[in-house]
Amino acid sequence: MLATLFLLSLLQADANPVSPEVSLPLDLSEDFELYAAWKGQATRLQAAGAKVFSKERTPEQVRLMGDLQIVSKSLSSLVHLEESDRPENYEEELLRMRGERQGFERELNRSLGLDVIMATPTIATILEAIPEDGVLVDYAVKEHVFVWTLTHNGGIQLHYLGKAPGVEEMSEAFLQDLVARRGGMALSTKKPADWNAPLFEAIWAPIMEDVKGFKKVLLCPDGFLGKLPFAVLQNEKGQYLLEDFDFIYLEDPTAHVKVLKETFDVDGSFLAVGNVDYGKAFEIDADEEEDWLAMAGDVDLRAAMGTTWMPLEATDIETRVLLGMHKGALKSKATRARLSGEAATEKRLKEEMAKYNYLHLATHGFFEPEELMNELPGLSAGLVCANANLDKKDGAEDGFLTAEEVALIDMQSCQMVVLSACETALGTVRAGEGLQSLRRSFGVAGVNTVVSSMWKVGDESTAELMKTFYKNLWVERQTRSQALRNAQLEMLQYYRDQGTDGHPSTWGAFVLSGDWR
Repeated sequence: MLATLFLLSLLQADANPVSPEVSLPLDLSEDFELYAAWKGQATRLQAAGAKVFSKERTPEQVRLMGDLQIVSKSLSSLVHLEESDRPENYEEELLRMRGERQGFERELNRSLGLDVIMATPTIATILEAIPEDGVLVDYAVKEHVFVWTLTHNGGIQLHYLGKAPGVEEMSEAFLQDLVARRGGMALSTKKPADWNAPLFEAIWAPIMEDVKGFKKVLLCPDGFLGKLPFAVLQNEKGQYLLEDFDFIYLEDPTAHVKVLKETFDVDGSFLAVGNVDYGKAFEIDADEEEDWLAMAGDVDLRAAMGTTWMPLEATDIETRVLLGMHKGALKSKATRARLSGEAATEKRLKEEMAKYNYLHLATHGFFEPEELMNELPGLSAGLVCANANLDKKDGAEDGFLTAEEVALIDMQSCQMVVLSACETALGTVRAGEGLQSLRRSFGVAGVNTVVSSMWKVGDESTAELMKTFYKNLWVERQTRSQALRNAQLEMLQYYRDQGTDGHPSTWGAFVLSGDWR
């Protein structure tokens, strides 16, 4: 276990520089088993608690869960108050509520008895669960960056990729350049800075031999790499990795074991949320008009305009088409419904979500990393519901369904959630736990598959991508990961035929995590 002890020492503490030529033992089985037990343990604990609680509820557990939901709702309301409306003792109240919530969590975990459930799968089980046409790729990030690759036949490799700050700088620059274009520009005659090549060389080239010949990539990123959809990287021939691989994201390197143990139903009930009424829009003062006009080019985005949530017109047709497709393609008696307008409130959504096998949530998403980075990661990301623009009343829902609130909903019967919104895969970085995102919270709540986005996405282009995705899923009967990948490939080809670079900023934001079948 020398390799993993060395690796964990670098990840858990301020590490001294190391050489890329790290001497490692030939058999890494025990090393990866130890590493897998460490990585993602908090996420597994939270998910296991949710699953156990959904099956057996003692009066004490019901009380604790209720207390936990109440304090989480109070935290959300407090955090999302306008700065001018915050009480004088805001920081003290924040600290008090956090402590209260953590106390309820500890009591609930003890009550559930999670020791046996939390046992990490053995290395033999981990390898056996990897599809024969797949490879597990797991990144570890702190002061340095490492990557593991594992295959069904027992091949295990560990590579050192370099110091994290240098890799992070390349990754951030690559994403900023890509997202800034937002599919709005054709190829320019002026050649921009190429951030793809060095990033590809840093994080993918070292494992090219390990992944060669495999189609599925079970990808478990970490740290800042959790913000990168690997499918948009281009190889040395200029092809996107999407064209060679089917990427399936995992919250931790043991999550695929659970996938193959659970059954699924492709013909389940369906709830679509779209065309949400966020309430009155603000009035623009004369001195704000210039700033407003400067932002007007972004009106298509499924994100806020300043502090106001604008209507998303494309989500109306998007959700109506999907309901018709569900009815026509499946020809089943499965329940289907649509929430829209003023009915799509936070309270109603929380009541309805657990009742359906498939959810399509087409609304604004938000991620606010600055204020909440180290304080309350579960409240820094979420979905925007009806009346979010209206003034908030004491004790009322605030119109924001946060990641923390989602994690407390029993969604064990939900097969798939599609978050047709902005930045729903983003969250606060936690070492060994990936991103504390809305996507993660749906997984913790029990959802088998989550489709989410890495950046602010366009309203029209997202609607088109989603229609093709569901056509592939329900009409063509493709697997979930195939349905998304083929929809992205179709959009890529459409833009290439127009003489562009393929506009990866339009199709590349969405990733699939969890059950790929």
